Amino acid sequence: MRQNDFIVIRHSYDDHSYIDGKNNTFLTPKGVEIAKKASERILSQIDSNKVIIRHSSKIRARQTAEILRETFSKHNIDCQCKQDDGLTELFQGSFNFEGMNHIEKVEFLQSCWDDFEDCRKKGDLNHHFGQNKSRKIVLNPGESHSEWSVRISRGVLNIINDLNQSFQSINVTHRGAIFEIQRIVEMVNGQIDFDQVEQYKTMWMEYCQDYLLHIDDLDSAKTLVRKYVYNRSKNEDNH
Repeated sequence: MRQNDFIVIRHSYDDHSYIDGKNNTFLTPKGVEIAKKASERILSQIDSNKVIIRHSSKIRARQTAEILRETFSKHNIDCQCKQDDGLTELFQGSFNFEGMNHIEKVEFLQSCWDDFEDCRKKGDLNHHFGQNKSRKIVLNPGESHSEWSVRISRGVLNIINDLNQSFQSINVTHRGAIFEIQRIVEMVNGQIDFDQVEQYKTMWMEYCQDYLLHIDDLDSAKTLVRKYVYNRSKNEDNH
């Protein structure tokens, strides 16, 4: 890995047999095997004994991170795992799914995601997940994109701080968060403008798919991300 490189990786395969709105699922046996294979793949990119693995607060991300650490330890690489809420997926709110079967829950949540994505791409960053849905089902709407983006940006600031301390940085997170992190990195590297960060389409990615990202200048990146956090926070406050 080059200086200022870092890795983001999607968590491994989790249990989809139930949906409770909190979406805090465990890895399945298949997910454990996928994570073990991914850990060997990522191991080949590590060339330092100063490694930090950050992970979201979700169980599936923590378990994936622990599998990475176990593999690294077997190869005499000491590393630490840290939970980071800045890597956690969007908070969806609280739901009353009483009387709904699994398919109905999936379809309802997908409709919430579709609305959320459509609003984001149109520039409405204050739309909260599920806010336009039945109050009989959505007891409390989730985060807005502005709120979530501020959290993710603070996770990026933690990554920058790790890089400043010469850690090789690995970050276990979620699909949506990876798209957001990629766009923030493009912004700090001058590839896109500030207001273009949210103009992306969330696509499918494989479990444990990893991405090697690079920040050109850490000091400049920290300044720009802090400015981004300030503006997104102000956007939410003014709503």
